[in-house]
Amino acid sequence: MLTILALLLVLWLAARFAYEYDFVQLVDLMGQFVDAHTYLLFGLGVLTALVVPGIVLACESFRFYTLMYYLAKLYFWLSIFLVCLVSLAAVLFRFDLGINLWSLLGVTAVLPFLFAGSAAFSLQLADSYYPIKDSLFHLLLLAGLSLFLVNAVAFL
Repeated sequence: MLTILALLLVLWLAARFAYEYDFVQLVDLMGQFVDAHTYLLFGLGVLTALVVPGIVLACESFRFYTLMYYLAKLYFWLSIFLVCLVSLAAVLFRFDLGINLWSLLGVTAVLPFLFAGSAAFSLQLADSYYPIKDSLFHLLLLAGLSLFLVNAVAFL
């Protein structure tokens, strides 16, 4: 998780300072897209969170154990990446642009955590000894810290 955060921070620093990219247009486009498609995004996210564990169970019933394990690991890694991306972007956009990304995303901000829970369940199906609780605890701690920092700046 720290590797992902460091990579995303380096990419943001390079885009912001080396290439002088202004993220205001990106945030405006993202806000318009989320406002226009909130229910569609949330519905597709919930559907994804339900379908992937079903695919993992189907792989188990066909005895594709290796495919089941790697699919669950990939889904868990992608959910970790998404939570790290949203949490870090929320803090960086708040300090750099003064924009609260958590409120901009609205109800769709729940989706990375829904994916993380679904991925943890999928990984539990594939490997019952994987330390999922530790990974989920750190993800929720990261998101909570991000939410605290974003909202603490509003009161300063």
